[in-house]
Amino acid sequence: MGWSEDYKRGALHEFILRAFWRDLTRENPLVSDRWLLRLDELIKDGWITMPSLEDLLVSSALTATAMQPVRQVLAVFDIQTASMGFTPKPRQNEVGMFDCISAAQAAYLFIELEALGLPIDPLPLVGKVRDALGKQAMLTRQELRVWWYPQERGRGVQKVWCEPHAGDVTLRKFVTAAGFKIEALEAGGVVFEWSSTGPRPRRRAA
Repeated sequence: MGWSEDYKRGALHEFILRAFWRDLTRENPLVSDRWLLRLDELIKDGWITMPSLEDLLVSSALTATAMQPVRQVLAVFDIQTASMGFTPKPRQNEVGMFDCISAAQAAYLFIELEALGLPIDPLPLVGKVRDALGKQAMLTRQELRVWWYPQERGRGVQKVWCEPHAGDVTLRKFVTAAGFKIEALEAGGVVFEWSSTGPRPRRRAA
């Protein structure tokens, strides 16, 4: 499986692509607001554990994506986990460790999923992390993507693919409810590639 935005990503299992596609093409997805209500609870001092991240995905419309191994989903977007533990209390000499990603990384994940055309709204999570990002002297590439999201939302083209199955290749085109233009290639009735063009035009170079 491959990926391109302004750069190319490594290969992953085609099951991830198929999960993304099922969520993209789900009719009348039931988007739950439960994850919005639990954001403050799930984000502990700016970090999100893997179970909490899975809960965020399950609570959204991305049910097929949520059923995939969460670390494989993160790997598609080059998101690295960190081993974190709660600050020890007095006289405590051991703490439990958890694989986590930062809240900004979670927002970046949602931004990238939306850019593929999937029905997810990253803005509530983005809004919660931008204030903290504004206090930092330097930002990572992923944090910059979150910082610029409000003005760059819906711009650009994303593409994802895996090795095609045998069969005649056909082209499928449609526009999502959010306005993303999808062009997908199928072989043997199975989608193996698609591009997602945002509803807003790219900025012209000065």
